[in-house]
Amino acid sequence: MANIQSLLKVCKPTTSTFSVFLVIIISILALQFCSLERNNPLDPSGNSDIIVPNEIINISLEVSPRNISPRWIKISWRKDDLVDGYYLYRSMSQHSYFMRIAKIENNQINEYVDKDGVLSGREYWYRISAYIDYGEQGILEGKLSPITNKNAVWVN
Repeated sequence: MANIQSLLKVCKPTTSTFSVFLVIIISILALQFCSLERNNPLDPSGNSDIIVPNEIINISLEVSPRNISPRWIKISWRKDDLVDGYYLYRSMSQHSYFMRIAKIENNQINEYVDKDGVLSGREYWYRISAYIDYGEQGILEGKLSPITNKNAVWVN
């Protein structure tokens, strides 16, 4: 019994030993998962027929005149004939969460009027992405438009 107790004192695990063991286990798991087959039907690297929608650029914003109530903001952009539609996103700040406010299911429509809760004395930021609908395989959304000062407007 004394031999077991003295052995436990010598082999006492430490925090650094546990950390090393944890890193080894995570590394082994990571290597296992890296070798998994990719089976995403919308993965462009796995299917040459998949086209990723282009980033939407040249966004312009127009605010309703002050005497108009309720207030609105018109968002317009250059249309893309290679996509099926667009998603529009709005935020109250450049660095805040952008919430989807509209799905436009026609690639020929290249403007949207935001009337939902547009108030005077506030700033609104917009981003747009294009999407392609691949039917049963799903919808592939392109990259969101970049955040620039052109995507923001102050409502007086």
